[in-house]
Amino acid sequence: MAALHFSFDRIAPVYDFLGYLAFGDRLQQAQKHFLSAIPPNSHVLVIGGGSGKIVLDLLDQAAFRQLTYVEASAVMLRQAKKKIADYRQTNSKDSLANIIFINGTERDIASSERYQVVITNFVLDMYEGDALDRMMQRIDTLLLLDTYWLFTDFRYSLQSAKRWWQRPLTGLMYLFFKITANIRVQSLPNYDAHFERLGWTAEQQHSFFGDFITSRIYRRTTELTQDDSSSDS
Repeated sequence: MAALHFSFDRIAPVYDFLGYLAFGDRLQQAQKHFLSAIPPNSHVLVIGGGSGKIVLDLLDQAAFRQLTYVEASAVMLRQAKKKIADYRQTNSKDSLANIIFINGTERDIASSERYQVVITNFVLDMYEGDALDRMMQRIDTLLLLDTYWLFTDFRYSLQSAKRWWQRPLTGLMYLFFKITANIRVQSLPNYDAHFERLGWTAEQQHSFFGDFITSRIYRRTTELTQDDSSSDS
């Protein structure tokens, strides 16, 4: 497992509750919003899936062929496995047998793997600068040319009338996660700049919670060479 300087193991038992307490069902709504756009029979990669709610939403809304679920927190991963085991008790979809769990990060995925869809929900905001570039570059090498990148995260609104409360709220969130999970980031990234450097652009987007949460579908705007698509950054 790749080394991380932060860990959500301590707060994993209450993570979902805290999210609901702060944002109601908006986090869940945002993560589910574009799942229906996933092409049938896709091989889907979920990075930082948390406690597994996204897997249940995928099983209900998308006809994927295989799912690779990557989560660095061992506690979160156990929660996800339990949710799916409980789901199996009352459902009999063939796709349930095609879920691969990885306790780690994008660095722990075999370089030979290729995916049609990647989902990063509330993950990229834990990185900044060169660290975020390296993470996204690694994910990029695991994706096929015709790929959907489903992204959901916090962002600062373009409207100054909304940013006045979003910036202090972001500061409080980062302070909380610095204390509980050792997150060192202090401000939300400029996601578009990082995506654009890799040749991706947002084709669809939808906002939630006063424009503080965004869900987007990113698609490639530049083609990869064969060497690019097989390299291990």
